[in-house]
Amino acid sequence: MKLIGMMDSPYVRRVAVSLALYGVEFESLPLSVFSGFDEFSRINPVVKAPTVVLDHGTQL
Repeated sequence: MKLIGMMDSPYVRRVAVSLALYGVEFESLPLSVFSGFDEFSRINPVVKAPTVVLDHGTQL
């Protein structure tokens, strides 16, 4: 599982803390919605953080 977004966002931090509390292993990909807009839009066309990509490719 990948958590995509900058940890300076309270929303990204909230998801990271929740995943950690539930013992879910995840990889953090610190990608900015602003400076990495093009790369982020390829991952999530809505360009919203946090984005979670499950191991089989589903995006939440």
